[in-house]
Amino acid sequence: MSVAADDGLLVRLAQTGDATALGVLLSRHEAQMRAVAVSMLGYGPDAEDAVQDAMLVAVSRIGEVRDPAAVGGWLRT
Repeated sequence: MSVAADDGLLVRLAQTGDATALGVLLSRHEAQMRAVAVSMLGYGPDAEDAVQDAMLVAVSRIGEVRDPAAVGGWLRT
């Protein structure tokens, strides 16, 4: 099973309220999210805050993901 397929399943589970699936999904993509934040803001608290803010948005808007297999790009945006 590919990562995209795994991500798709995790998104669908998270959209039904599975908090564990959402946690796994966010943990899986945290490093890439941090890399984007650091590339834009540099190392430091601003980048960490941006990652936390993005995760909060993801938690509240996971139901809006239209292509579950492409959630990595959605999270990094």
